[in-house]
Amino acid sequence: MPYKLEWEDKGLLIRFSGSLISTDIVKSNSEFIGNQKTENIQYIISDLTNIKNANINKSDFKVLKDFAVRNHPINPKVKVAIVTSQYDLINLIEEFISNTNTIIQQTKHKHFIHIDDAREWVSS
Repeated sequence: MPYKLEWEDKGLLIRFSGSLISTDIVKSNSEFIGNQKTENIQYIISDLTNIKNANINKSDFKVLKDFAVRNHPINPKVKVAIVTSQYDLINLIEEFISNTNTIIQQTKHKHFIHIDDAREWVSS
């Protein structure tokens, strides 16, 4: 499995590894959306720091944005931190965040290079 869900006291850490494809992200999202814990968590950190490569494009991120928008009502207060330093993903992630924020103004998505910075933000 190219991802692992790690439930924490106040949130969820999703660690991705190996070769990342959009299906992996959708599967991981579907798995935590289906869990009752999701209604009460304060944050989700998607850790992409251990992926070797990513086969994701703009149309994949549109699907992911639509998924995020549809599932936002489950926990509208959750903060979502996406962590990667891979240049080819950063622009796509920033566009995903911008597009999601356009549709859901109160959404809290942010990109980070380092997981410690993401943890600090989700704790604030």
